[in-house]
Amino acid sequence: HVLYNHGINVLGFAADTMHMARLWDASRFSGYSLEDLTKELCDRRKAPMKEIFGVPKLTKAGTPGKTIILPPVEKLQSDPLTRPDWIEYSAYDAKGTWLLYQALHRKLQAKPWGDGSSLYAFYERYWRPFGSLLTDMERNGVRVDCSQKLPEAQHLAQIDRHNAELIFRRWAAGYCREAWYMNV
Repeated sequence: HVLYNHGINVLGFAADTMHMARLWDASRFSGYSLEDLTKELCDRRKAPMKEIFGVPKLTKAGTPGKTIILPPVEKLQSDPLTRPDWIEYSAYDAKGTWLLYQALHRKLQAKPWGDGSSLYAFYERYWRPFGSLLTDMERNGVRVDCSQKLPEAQHLAQIDRHNAELIFRRWAAGYCREAWYMNV
């Protein structure tokens, strides 16, 4: 949907490496980021953007500080000084995504699925169409009847807040009776 917002209508949905990784191993503690997955499965370190493009935040005195900030992406893409590094970074990510897709494809292909086929066949049959639907939803948005849904949501949120406050007050008052009267 990002490209579509800039007038480029990319057709077809090949895969979502994050979905494939969750199907391969739903119990990962290290997460499902492109950085973590390409490092583990492709032996390819993805340098964080701050490492490549980060600049020290200026102190009040105008000298470089210890905090590293990331300039706006638009500046990184358009500034002649950072554009070559931006292109290299983007191409590196694209290649890493492709390599990750290939690795996950092999892993899912090697895992059997209940009907005698592979977990990749399961992905192709169920998860890939779902991923395509999600990208369509991101592109088109989801209509919400604000005049009806927002007041309902607000009413439910107020009830939930009231109930949470009661639970907290009961708990706190169990330690100190006067806690019942504190502002929450």
